[in-house]
Amino acid sequence: MSDDHIWTAKSIQTLIQRPERLLANQTWRQRLQTFGGLGDFYHWLGQLPLEQPQQSLLKVLTTYPGAPVDSYCQMLNIHQATYHRYQKALFEQLATLLNQPHQAHANDPNSATDRAPIHQLRPAVGDFVGRESEVKRLTNAIEIAHEAKRGAALVGIHGMGGIGKSELSLIVAQNIVHLYPDAQLMLNLYGARDHALTTEQALGLVINALDPKTRLPEKREQLLARYHNILHNKQVLIVVDDARDAEHVRDLIPPVGCCLIISSRQRFSLPAMASVQLEALNTEDSSKLIQEICPRLDQPDTERLASACQYLPLALRVSASILQNNPALKPEDYLAQLADQNQRLQALRDPDDQQLNVEASLALSYTQLSAQQQYFVRQLAVLVADFSSSMGLAMLELPNNLTAENELYYLLRHNLLHYDGHNERWSMHDLIRSFALQQLVKQQEVEAATWRYCETIRDLAQSLHELYLNEIGGKLRARQVFDREEKHVNWVFQYAPTQLGIDRGDQLIIDLVLGTVYNRSNYYPSKVYRIAYINHAIEAATRLNNEPLLARVLGHQANLYREFGKTREAIPIILRSIKLAERHGITDHTSSYIQLAYCHHQLGTPDDLKTGLSYAVAAFLCNNQEAELLRAYNNIPLINSMATIYARLQNADLSLYYYLKVIKIGIDTNIGVDMALHYGNIGNMYRRMDKFDKALEFIKKSAEIAEQYDDGISKAAAAVNLAEILIDQAQYAEALAYFEQAIRLFSQVNYQFHVAYCQWYYGIALLWLDQFEQAIAQFTQSIAHFQQQNTMNQTNLSLFEQLKAGQIEPRQFLAEVMPFT
Repeated sequence: MSDDHIWTAKSIQTLIQRPERLLANQTWRQRLQTFGGLGDFYHWLGQLPLEQPQQSLLKVLTTYPGAPVDSYCQMLNIHQATYHRYQKALFEQLATLLNQPHQAHANDPNSATDRAPIHQLRPAVGDFVGRESEVKRLTNAIEIAHEAKRGAALVGIHGMGGIGKSELSLIVAQNIVHLYPDAQLMLNLYGARDHALTTEQALGLVINALDPKTRLPEKREQLLARYHNILHNKQVLIVVDDARDAEHVRDLIPPVGCCLIISSRQRFSLPAMASVQLEALNTEDSSKLIQEICPRLDQPDTERLASACQYLPLALRVSASILQNNPALKPEDYLAQLADQNQRLQALRDPDDQQLNVEASLALSYTQLSAQQQYFVRQLAVLVADFSSSMGLAMLELPNNLTAENELYYLLRHNLLHYDGHNERWSMHDLIRSFALQQLVKQQEVEAATWRYCETIRDLAQSLHELYLNEIGGKLRARQVFDREEKHVNWVFQYAPTQLGIDRGDQLIIDLVLGTVYNRSNYYPSKVYRIAYINHAIEAATRLNNEPLLARVLGHQANLYREFGKTREAIPIILRSIKLAERHGITDHTSSYIQLAYCHHQLGTPDDLKTGLSYAVAAFLCNNQEAELLRAYNNIPLINSMATIYARLQNADLSLYYYLKVIKIGIDTNIGVDMALHYGNIGNMYRRMDKFDKALEFIKKSAEIAEQYDDGISKAAAAVNLAEILIDQAQYAEALAYFEQAIRLFSQVNYQFHVAYCQWYYGIALLWLDQFEQAIAQFTQSIAHFQQQNTMNQTNLSLFEQLKAGQIEPRQFLAEVMPFT
């Protein structure tokens, strides 16, 4: 045997780890073609009698050629020194076996029966599930193109690593193999590896498969001509796996009569190519695959496992195989590993099969990116939910324009991001995110990325604050934006308190509180949660020794006290806020005066009402009144406060004047569902004036708006108003249904004062209907709620005790009971 035909450890190492170097040589291409190509050569090597360590190493080397040594060590769970020792022993053992004299047998590459196979397709996995619509679409496209005979049938299958592209291509190939009887060839281009096969090498492999003895030309043009010539008037199916991009396979498009099926991790198009973009399996198909592999799992565990794997076929196969092969592993213990971000990818690696490795599959896509693009993937992994282009670009520190947005589209083309065109939202598959977060930790970028995330949400909150206050229709639009970004906001609001005590963390808490003043119901799940946040902000402003910020935060604390019914405690806090502000030369106290006006009119005594009115007037006379009064939302509560105070002072005309002014501003600025409240106020004002027709007109308008926005609180308020009008007109039975509706809706949002109010007047209506026991039950529940909030009218409580004890008649109680306000 001449030297150029002797297998050496070095040549075998090159052929396994850097195959493109030898495939550039015609002699080596022809030599490999005697095995059926590089893929079949790798398969043939796997059949040789090797020792277990060498066999495991060979498997990972041929499955992931060109991967870093660290990755191989991690897959095999060995140190680098051990890896190099195994590698040396493997290549020496292979050289010895390959250089032995050969007898013709089933696995002998020199056997005539195995030379130049032209039916190379392996069967698809037997437990393939789902993809019916994709299979049908691609099969139909090939059949139509084959029948038309205007060009080669060409289909593309695209998707992220582990999504099932290769298996789908084989399923489709099996459906149409009868149309291409001359040959069925399989080419793995290794496009996701560092050392992919070149187009010229792929052309040569096809030529040699059909004519093993031909000498391949060196020039690309001649090679391409030979490719088309050898396929001319033939019906050949070529399945190309793992193409890098369109340029990688453009010259592989065969002549008319042939078919090319391409799979790739990248999205691309070619003329007349029918394409499918594979996404994760649905729940039903995912469960079916899991139970095919691991029948011991019950349906709940199967569904939980599918969800934990995010319905990625490779992850489903790995996880189900691990559970099937290890009966001692409890499903709940394994699911706990998958739920842990730090263990998830380690848990999705089959120790007995190196090809079943989700992390290694994802790493192939990641390593094909430039350093900057890898950085972008890591930063976006911090985001806990789908996101807008503007949020994504903010995380990447890029301007919000179309040029910068191309960076997101580049990651989309590589199937590392998903885009929902209908909702204009980006997302990252959760397993890709897990991989990217690991890389973020390795690059020591976690802290910087997390702070950028916090700052992005802080800026969003502040922009929504301005939108809510200053733009026509801004309130509704701010709520719509918040609904889309709620998961991001919730995450940052939970994270921020963990950073208290450092200047950056203290400032973040203050910024979040000040940026969520008016839109607060969206940001805080409960008033208790909001109290804690405001207290954090007060402590933070104190630590930062920033009295102007402290003054602003105190104002919000006072407002919360007022909402809790602690109105008298709120007033000194507001006055302290004003004093702190004036100490630093701040003289515009519009919002503070509005709050004081609210507080005094809630207290309700004649003196308080007059004091509240004076504060409302003072708000108009602040130094910056013109700029402040242009802020539409601030204008409405100020005027609404004055209207309410005049109503309490029994000045119906001025009250109506200001309420109608609120309606005009609300219409002009499109404040949305809040119009229901203001129409209700006017209806109540007309009701007090005994103008019931006008009252009903405005209250029905209030109910229509509440229904339009499907707002439970507004619907409840409208129901109360309608019930009270019916009571005024002695239509007690008709009022009951409206009270019941209001109680139910207010209970859903935990508005206990309003529930108590409705229960009290529900009891009044029942008492008028002589339903004494039911009325007592409603009064009892109402009093319990009022007493919890220290808002029970003592005169009414005394009257109720006398009524319950039979000391006064129901009609006397009804005549003497005081109205709640």
